[in-house]
Amino acid sequence: RRAHARAAARVLLLLAAAAPPSDKSGLNLLGAANEGHPVIVPEVPDGAVDADGRPVDATLHATFWSLAPALQDPVAHLPPDAWPAFAGAVRAVLGAYAETPVAVAAGGPPDQATAEPETARDALPPVGHFHLASPALFGLQLRDGTARRHFLVGALIAVHAATHPPPKLAARRGVLRSKAAADAAALHSELLAALAATPARGRAFADA
Repeated sequence: RRAHARAAARVLLLLAAAAPPSDKSGLNLLGAANEGHPVIVPEVPDGAVDADGRPVDATLHATFWSLAPALQDPVAHLPPDAWPAFAGAVRAVLGAYAETPVAVAAGGPPDQATAEPETARDALPPVGHFHLASPALFGLQLRDGTARRHFLVGALIAVHAATHPPPKLAARRGVLRSKAAADAAALHSELLAALAATPARGRAFADA
């Protein structure tokens, strides 16, 4: 399973849909993660601009992509002592999202409140660019609803992994203490709120 994590994930999704919740066949009990696609993050040169000619925030870009290992494999990359840095980085990204309106809604046409002319939407690349760390794409990724939804769901999974580690791992590495556990609960709520605010149909997606 660890050698073919991507294929195993597809099988698990099929089993999870076909099997009742009580059937362990649809669960990833070993917590296997697909680590075969590490993200290589380039440095942002001084004066760098994105594909739309907007300045790229080098600090935010580095902060955003520093979260990639934890989102790819939170069990391996989120021991209790790593929580403050992880939470701070996630909140920095949430702050950027709050200041950046979604230009293209996730999974379909934009909501009326964020609608843009067809020519503006057509000029954007396909939504499968989330794992491309090029500074030129960073502005598009911040404004793209699908990329934003991917990040928020990944961060929610990472928070859950940090607060509910496998028993053997928890015994060996420890768990989040009371202050960090309370902060994790708060961050979980912040992520859900951001997910609900991401068009289209953000509230329904977050509730699901």
